[in-house]
Amino acid sequence: MIIDGDALRLLDPDRIKDLKVHVILTPHAGEFDALFGKSDTDKITRAREAATRANAVVVFKGADTVIVAPNGRVRIAQGASDWLSTAGTGDVLAGAIGAMLAAGLEPLGAAAAGVWLHGDAARRLGPAFIADDLAEALRSARASL
Repeated sequence: MIIDGDALRLLDPDRIKDLKVHVILTPHAGEFDALFGKSDTDKITRAREAATRANAVVVFKGADTVIVAPNGRVRIAQGASDWLSTAGTGDVLAGAIGAMLAAGLEPLGAAAAGVWLHGDAARRLGPAFIADDLAEALRSARASL
């Protein structure tokens, strides 16, 4: 199960951990704060604590996206395009992660691969695009693998 966007504001992280399916949460900073509370702790520590608390893979989005599994394993994706904060691009990321899950990757690997594909598609597009363009560019990014 991949949970993104406004759905993150409706969840109780302590109830997510009881779900009987793998869960991947994809919050940006505002959604993360709403779900897990604000903190001055570094992003990796916050993401690790959140992943453990929710027993979920957490993709803490941003210019330095932090991807953490419940067991504490961490992946970091740097150098994201500023245009990835455009409306709808989070939906494209959720779809890319879902495609990687469907391809048989385990949740942390699927999340990391989806984030990489998402970023690669954005780099291929250049400095200005909309979510529809990004979804289309995923084909080229995936074909380059």
